[in-house]
Amino acid sequence: MRLRAALAAVAATALLGSLVSVAPWLAVTAPVGARTLVVEGWVPADRLPEVLRLARARRVEQVFVTGGGRPLAHYLRAGDTLVVGHAPMPGIWRLELAGLPGQGWQIRTEAGILREGVAGDATEVVDVDLRSGSRTLRLAVLGGTVGDSTALLFVRDLRQAGRSMAETGHEAAIHHASGARTSCPLTWAEDRVRLLVRLGLPPGAVHAVQGPLDLSGRTAAAAQAMATAARRKGLGTYDVLTLGVHARRTRNAHRRAGGGALRVGVIALPDPRVPPHTWWLRPAAWPVVAKELAGLLRDGFTGTFGT
Repeated sequence: MRLRAALAAVAATALLGSLVSVAPWLAVTAPVGARTLVVEGWVPADRLPEVLRLARARRVEQVFVTGGGRPLAHYLRAGDTLVVGHAPMPGIWRLELAGLPGQGWQIRTEAGILREGVAGDATEVVDVDLRSGSRTLRLAVLGGTVGDSTALLFVRDLRQAGRSMAETGHEAAIHHASGARTSCPLTWAEDRVRLLVRLGLPPGAVHAVQGPLDLSGRTAAAAQAMATAARRKGLGTYDVLTLGVHARRTRNAHRRAGGGALRVGVIALPDPRVPPHTWWLRPAAWPVVAKELAGLLRDGFTGTFGT
C-alpha cells in the first residue's frame, strides 16, 4: 500500500510539473538580438504599443509585418460610400452588414440600384449578383448628418464567390462626402503596418509582407513569405514577435522556411488568457494550449516542423 501511495504521489507530482511547465515551454522567448523585427499580423491591435516599445528599446532598424487576407471590417458614417473595384466584378458578392437599428443602406453599380435595406443590431447577410459590364460595387449610407462622427453601419465582410478581396485582387476604399478617400487594408499585414505608423514608427521603417493563402496554416504561410522577403533583401537574421504559447510553433516555422540560411529568434508577448504558471487553473486556457500542442504534432507529421 505504501508503495502504491508513493507511486501515485510521484505520478501526481510529475503530472503537476508537466502542467506547470508546458505553457512556459510553448511561450519561449529567445531573441537573437537582431536589428530586424518580424511581427505576426494577427497579434491583437491593443498589443501594438508594446511592439513599438520593444522596437525602440532594442534599437530595431526595420519592422516587417506578416499576414494574409482579413475580413473587410469597416465602419461607415453619414455621407460615406464603400467602393469596390479594380478587378473583374461579375459574380455573386456576399455582404455581412450590421448597424444602428433603422439605418438605411443602398447597394448600386453604374447600371443603377441593386438592393436597399435597413440595418439592425444583428449581422445581416446580403447576396447580390453582378452582371457582366459592372466595374464597381458601391455601398452607400442613406441619411444621417454629414460631419457627425457616429458610426451608422458596420461592414463585417464582403467577398466575391467566397473569396476575400485579398485573394481576388480587388481594391476597396471609403469615399467621404468631403471628397476625401480612405483606402481599406485587405490583409492583416497592411492593417497592422498602418496602425504601427499611426503609433509612431517611421513609415520607411515598417513593411508589409503579405503571405499567400495557404490552407495548411497561416503560420507556415507567413513564415514562407517572410523567408522570401528576407532573401530578396539580403537579411540573415531577425527576431519574430508573436503572442504567448504560439511562440514555439512560430519560431519553428520561420527556421524551417529559412532552410538553414536564416538565424531566427523569437519574442513571446504575455498572453493574459494563458498565465505561464497557473494556466491550468483557467478553463479558457486549456483549448489554447491544446491547440498549440496539436499544431506542433501536426507540423511534425506534415514536415513543417522546424528543429
